Amino acid sequence: MADVIDLKSKAKDRIYNQFPPLGRNEVPQLYEIKTIEDKRENIDEYDVIFWHRLLKTIYQEPLEMECELHVRNQAIKNPETAILRRLDEKSKWQILKTTEETAIKIQSGEIKPFPINWKYFFKLPSGGIIEIGTKDQHTVLYFAHVVSGQVKDEDSKQAEKFISLLLEEAKKEASNKLFDPLKEFKKTDGLNFYQLFNVYRANYVSAEFMLGEAMTQEKVLSDEFLKYDARTSDLYDEEKRNHIDQFMLACGMYFSSAITYFFMSLEGFINIVFHSFLKENLRDRDLNIEQRFDIEQKLKLMTALCNGFIQKSADSTADIYSKFLKLKKYRNSIFHSKVEDSLKSLVIIEDGFLYNCDVSKYKEQFLPAQKIMLSANDVIEVKNIVDGIIRLVLNSMTDDTRLLTEKYILKSTHIPFYILKDGSLSLGKSDRELNENNHAQQANPADGE
Repeated sequence: MADVIDLKSKAKDRIYNQFPPLGRNEVPQLYEIKTIEDKRENIDEYDVIFWHRLLKTIYQEPLEMECELHVRNQAIKNPETAILRRLDEKSKWQILKTTEETAIKIQSGEIKPFPINWKYFFKLPSGGIIEIGTKDQHTVLYFAHVVSGQVKDEDSKQAEKFISLLLEEAKKEASNKLFDPLKEFKKTDGLNFYQLFNVYRANYVSAEFMLGEAMTQEKVLSDEFLKYDARTSDLYDEEKRNHIDQFMLACGMYFSSAITYFFMSLEGFINIVFHSFLKENLRDRDLNIEQRFDIEQKLKLMTALCNGFIQKSADSTADIYSKFLKLKKYRNSIFHSKVEDSLKSLVIIEDGFLYNCDVSKYKEQFLPAQKIMLSANDVIEVKNIVDGIIRLVLNSMTDDTRLLTEKYILKSTHIPFYILKDGSLSLGKSDRELNENNHAQQANPADGE
């Protein structure tokens, strides 16, 4: 039986051997860097965290970290920074570019270093040095030559080869899912913090903007619709008839869009609240409640399945539910476009007499089925119902839960979630708590200079 060859490990070994890392005492004291733009587009295809992980699999930890220095329990607007250089002993760091007094405070724990950027140094076979690091709070990756003058041609060629080898390895590791954010979000392994884009607020703001636009734009559409009179010979002019039809079909689109956005904002609100406060014992992946339950079920069961709710009276729950069903029925009529919802008129012959009956007068409907019949008042009525449902949900919450919901779900553009050490989910930790928890234990400095 043939031996199994781990090609991936051999490839990484080859990269390491051809382009080994610099030791901590080999980094020049003074130098300039010349940014390398070769294969920039290919490099940027991968996230910075992907490169962080890839380089760690080949070279272990970065040689240097740039850290912000935070005094415990003090908020500092523009904190000082220091460089921490890795020592041979695991999790030990040498403190550079700071005062002796500050270094002592870091070692004692009075000052906490929070990593903001990382940096590797590599030897080229030609004798040159390559720096790979991050900037702008580890959001941007760069490759650069470390120089004290001009870049040598041989160094440039070797750097291109190095980058090509890393990109080849990156391609392999990408297929191996070295970094798959959606998978990691579902597993939450190693995940400390994430943000949700606030779809509730985005759709609510869009609805209000659309209603504002409707006040002028619907008048434009209506005037164009009435430009020609279908009761006259205009009806037999094909061009005029097409104009009438076109604007008849367009009328009401701003009102309808505003109503749709308001409903989508309500759906977003319910989904976010459910995600934020669902009881921990119900977050089991096998149960998959968040995916399995529809909006109607979430709204109906929210007080029972979520933390931070007061069990309200049956009448209060029924009030929320009846308001929601009214909106849902109208939403379904728009989105599903069933024939009976589109039925406009019936032509009936009775004893030789032809009758054209407007069916809409005989339908029990919350809003007109045809959007041309919509008005600003209809949109405002939907807005009031959405606001009312949200208000009823807020009134069902404990004070703490309501304050969190108002601050982060009703007002924030991005909603912060923090995963605690016990695996539970916390909505909206304070910035100080977030920073301390996110960066805790990432830097353990020793032997300060």
